[in-house]
Amino acid sequence: MDSRLDSGVTQTGGDAVSAQDLETEALKLPARERIRLAQELWDSIIPEAEADPDLLLLSEEQIQELERRLAEHERDPGAAIPWEEVRAHLRARFG
Repeated sequence: MDSRLDSGVTQTGGDAVSAQDLETEALKLPARERIRLAQELWDSIIPEAEADPDLLLLSEEQIQELERRLAEHERDPGAAIPWEEVRAHLRARFG
């Protein structure tokens, strides 16, 4: 059974693994495995974030960037690219 400690150490079966050790090992994985791991980690956060919305508060810089982008869109809404067009471009480029 896993138990997460305040020190950032996870104990599994008697072995203690620090978050730094996990990160070091994860960074050794091939890119596709790191992507899969990142998706799994993010998916594991969602239920906690739904229970505690403050968990994913935006930084001041993120808020400023969102406000900048919104103001830019409000100045020229015609410059927006429809999602269907963006998706088609991404699929053509990345498959």
